[in-house]
Amino acid sequence: METFVSEVTIDGQTGKQIRLVLPDATKGIVAARVERAGRAWFVKLSGDKSLVEESIGDWEAFVGSIRFK
Repeated sequence: METFVSEVTIDGQTGKQIRLVLPDATKGIVAARVERAGRAWFVKLSGDKSLVEESIGDWEAFVGSIRFK
């Protein structure tokens, strides 16, 4: 996995997602940010690099399931 920023949609709102896993690192982070009703919402997955890489599919499913009330 490499570092990159992409768009993400959370409950119909477009935001940004960043994946940061450096080649020689032991830890990784995937985070998403979206604004809704004047507030910024952040969701983060971090941990051992191998677990973060293995969990990307679950991460994407979770982020896609978020609904604001």
